[in-house]
Amino acid sequence: MLETNLTCSNCQKPINESDTYCGNCGFPENGSDEEKNKFHYRIKLKTDVVKDAEKKIKNVKTLLFVLAGLNILLGFYFIFILDSNLTFADGVGLLISALVFIGCAIWVNKQPLMGVLAAFGFYLFLQVLAAVVDPSTILQGLLLKIIIIGVFIKGINSARDAKKYREQLAEMGATHGKR
Repeated sequence: MLETNLTCSNCQKPINESDTYCGNCGFPENGSDEEKNKFHYRIKLKTDVVKDAEKKIKNVKTLLFVLAGLNILLGFYFIFILDSNLTFADGVGLLISALVFIGCAIWVNKQPLMGVLAAFGFYLFLQVLAAVVDPSTILQGLLLKIIIIGVFIKGINSARDAKKYREQLAEMGATHGKR
């Protein structure tokens, strides 16, 4: 019996006429309509997870730009308004922190998981450093610190989910999971 080669309607790779499923993407080319619908539904679910994750990653980028902006404002205030050598050094430190937050935000565009992890690590480093220098800062702005940490944790989980589901979408021959 001679088998003819067909093309998978999902990923356009060659399949044999007798194959129920595409060996490349798993699409049930010769399966029932119900199986095909389930395959497309799984793609839609994964695409929705990626879109939701991208929104949470965008929240982290927004947070990073807000943190950078606050550091810039405070840095210039310490440098130009307050008149002391100590505040000048603090101002320069704040401006450097702003640059790091901006760099992390840019990194989030290229590699979301690594960028968010780096930003979170830097934020925690700054909090620990502040607590070492002045232990009374531990409780100052505690609610805000908890919210910021929560945004970072959601961003980390979302970046992981986005990466995982983009890879699965690529395996399924879906074109929705960019990046």
